[in-house]
Amino acid sequence: MAFTGQRGVQMTSREVVEEYGRGRRDFTYVEVVKADFSGMNLEGIRFFGARLSGADFAGASLLHAQFKDADLTEADFTGSTLAVSDLIEARFRGTLFNRVDFTGAALDGADCTGADFRGAFLNSVKVEGAHFSGASFDGARLSRANLSNTDLGALCGARNLRHDNPCSIDAHAVMKSYGHPELYKFMLRCGVPAFFADA
Repeated sequence: MAFTGQRGVQMTSREVVEEYGRGRRDFTYVEVVKADFSGMNLEGIRFFGARLSGADFAGASLLHAQFKDADLTEADFTGSTLAVSDLIEARFRGTLFNRVDFTGAALDGADCTGADFRGAFLNSVKVEGAHFSGASFDGARLSRANLSNTDLGALCGARNLRHDNPCSIDAHAVMKSYGHPELYKFMLRCGVPAFFADA
């Protein structure tokens, strides 16, 4: 199946895997209904603008994958690797990210409303302008993350959130999160000096 680059091109998950095995990496704008990529090695795959709502990526290796502007509503990434992946402005409403490795990933502007990040490893991630309303970060690990221009309420209220290394928080993030009862403590745990957190 040749790549056309047209929006709405439908493929099955089996066809995607077969094409990937032949060396194809670009699946821009494809639509895959009831996709099952669980346990697959799809490193470097490009799903730019793809429609993958409800897709199963549990346990998959997605290093350097691109999901920019893709629709992954209610998808399942449980236990997968999304290290150094481009997730910018993707739609992850209600998506499962339990125990996912996000090392070096970019989630700028992503809609993660109601997503489940429990036990996820958020090392060196960039989430500027991302939306986390109703998301769960219980038991997640946070390290060297760029949390600029983001409402930190979901992170502030997370239980057993582990802070491995300092994170970056800017004034925009503080303003968006202002009023959350745990914001001050969260800022301190992120490495913000007390005299700045008090300001």
